[in-house]
Amino acid sequence: MRNLTVKRTKSFVATLVKTKLYIEDPAGDVYIGDCLCRMLGTLKNGEEKTFEITEDAVKIYAISDIISKDWCNDFYQLPQSNEDIALTGKNRYNLSFGNSFVFDNNDNPQSNANRKKGKKIGLIVIACSAIIGFLIGLWGVNTDSYKEKVFAKENFSITLTEQFSEIEEENFFACYDSNIAAVFVIKESFEEYPDLKSYPLDSYAELVLDSSAPEQQLKNEDGLCYFEYVWLNDAENIVYHYNAYIFKTTDAYWIVNIASPNENYDDLKDEIKTWAKSIVFE
Repeated sequence: MRNLTVKRTKSFVATLVKTKLYIEDPAGDVYIGDCLCRMLGTLKNGEEKTFEITEDAVKIYAISDIISKDWCNDFYQLPQSNEDIALTGKNRYNLSFGNSFVFDNNDNPQSNANRKKGKKIGLIVIACSAIIGFLIGLWGVNTDSYKEKVFAKENFSITLTEQFSEIEEENFFACYDSNIAAVFVIKESFEEYPDLKSYPLDSYAELVLDSSAPEQQLKNEDGLCYFEYVWLNDAENIVYHYNAYIFKTTDAYWIVNIASPNENYDDLKDEIKTWAKSIVFE
C-alpha cells in the first residue's frame, strides 16, 4: 500500500461545494464513465487529506456530485508504484464544466480529451431545456408580445419576460430558462474570500476571462463589464453565443451568463443588453 495526499487549493470558485474523490476499483460501486470506482473521501475548499491506496496503476477521479459525475469530472492517472504521491488542484470557473475541480500538472492527452468531452456534454445538459426550445422552434425570437417579469432571489433581481421560468441547477446561485435564451447566475461571496473585496472590478473580471475565454477581450460599455464567447455544439452543429456580465456588490462578485443561439444573437442582442442592465442588487 502507499499514501495518496490530495490538496484542494483555496479558490473563490465553488466555495461551498465539496469535491468528491474516487479511485478506480473493480470492487467499487459507482461508475464514472466506463470506469468502476469507489469513494475515497471529500475535500472542502482549502482542505488536504491523505488516503491509503493500492500500489497498482489506477485513476483518481474528482467530481462535484453523482448526477453530473459522467461529464463534470477530472481524473489523474497514477502509475504503478510503492512510493507515496501528492496531488494538488482547485475548482476553476467554467460554466460548461460546472466549475469543477481540476488536477494541477495533468496535461496528458487522455485527461485533456476527457475534459473536452465533459465540457461539451455539460453545456448541453445545463441548457437542455433552452436547446430543446431552440430546436423545435415553438416560438420566435420576438419578445415584444411578452410582458416583463421580474425574477428575484435574495438580494438579486433581473427583469426578463414571461417566456422565462426559474430552474434549479447545482453550483449556480440562480438559473432562468426560456425557448430563446437562458440565464445562469454565479455568486462568489466575500465572506469566504475577504481579500477579493479589495479587487477592482476589472481585475476580477480579467481573472474570470483568463480562466474561461482567454482569447476574448473584456468590454466596458453602457455601465456593463462583460465579455463574449461562442461555443459549437458538434452533435447538433449549432453555435451558441454567451455574454458573461460581471458585477461587484458589497458582499460578493457576481457572474451573470446569458446564452442564446448564435444565429439569433443579432435579433436578441439589444434585448440581452436590456436584461443585463435591469439587474439590481438590493
